[in-house]
Amino acid sequence: MGREHGRRQADAITAEAVDAARRELNLGETATRGDIRRHYSELIRKWHPDVCAEDPASCKERTHRLTAAKETLDRLIAGYRYSFRPADVRRDQEGPLQQHRRQFGRDPSWDT
Repeated sequence: MGREHGRRQADAITAEAVDAARRELNLGETATRGDIRRHYSELIRKWHPDVCAEDPASCKERTHRLTAAKETLDRLIAGYRYSFRPADVRRDQEGPLQQHRRQFGRDPSWDT
């Protein structure tokens, strides 16, 4: 039941919404939870209406967009189910070459 509920939550967030949120927070295509938190904090310190040097209405609007973006990414992360199975942990720690070899096999000509 918990898995189904978490999955439905994550499914409700579109890829487009996630991409827009990460762009709003100046994040690359991959980020840790700490990266999200750090970027959000830096941008909020700059754009919060109490400290922003720009037009107050613009600052307020940007603050709302930043908060909505962080909430979108937080909802996505909250719905993600982590696997603690040893095989999955090892797979997640593999580099690109190991992933390729696992998926396609090993070609002896690559080792020359």
